Amino acid sequence: MAKEKKIKVKYEEIRNSPLFAGVPDKLVKKVATHFNGRHYSAGDTIIKEHDIGDFMFIVLSGQVDVLKGHKKIKLATLGPGVFVGEGALVSGAPRNATVVASTPVKLAVIHKETYDKMITTHAAISITLIKTHKERCKDTLKKVNIAKSRAFIVTS
Repeated sequence: MAKEKKIKVKYEEIRNSPLFAGVPDKLVKKVATHFNGRHYSAGDTIIKEHDIGDFMFIVLSGQVDVLKGHKKIKLATLGPGVFVGEGALVSGAPRNATVVASTPVKLAVIHKETYDKMITTHAAISITLIKTHKERCKDTLKKVNIAKSRAFIVTS
């Protein structure tokens, strides 16, 4: 389970995240002060498919697995710098996948209030979020369809 102790997120830990590509350093430093850090152990569930999405996060260290459906189809393993959980915040829909720590991880958690302020601070952040969400949706559909088609293959 996540340690709820307040953990500071440093500018250097988020600067190279694709989320902040094209965003001035001064603004990234300001945004970093509004994030909460959390540690999770390997095997901990961070996001559960179908839950309400009231936060997203950036992986600061370690790796997470993104899993879909009751068969837990692995969509991706993601590491430092990658942001996750934006789909529910962008769309307002329930979580579309489960995210589990595959190693011990440190995350920068971005709650809904902070997210709402953050996306209005610089256009590049909104554009990156929407573009990434769209790409992930297409990739998820492709992987789920492949998994479903394999389930229907009958061997002789």
